[in-house]
Amino acid sequence: MEQESIYDWLWLLLVFGAGSRKIWKLLEQYETPQKVRQVLQTETDLPFIHEREQRSIRSITNLQSAGSAVLSGAAFCAE
Repeated sequence: MEQESIYDWLWLLLVFGAGSRKIWKLLEQYETPQKVRQVLQTETDLPFIHEREQRSIRSITNLQSAGSAVLSGAAFCAE
């Protein structure tokens, strides 16, 4: 799995939360995490996206920062 794909997965997890069924429904429709991210960041009128998710979509813009934050948290928990 290439690094960009990992960041797209992390972005989806940060927006919707781990275990969200919405992630899988979106992947069925758009096929890849990157396409899901692109659609969610450009389409503003998606009725199935809740307000909290919309705020997360707008605020999580730098995938590498998001990935670094998650990975550093994982390293901290492993200690």
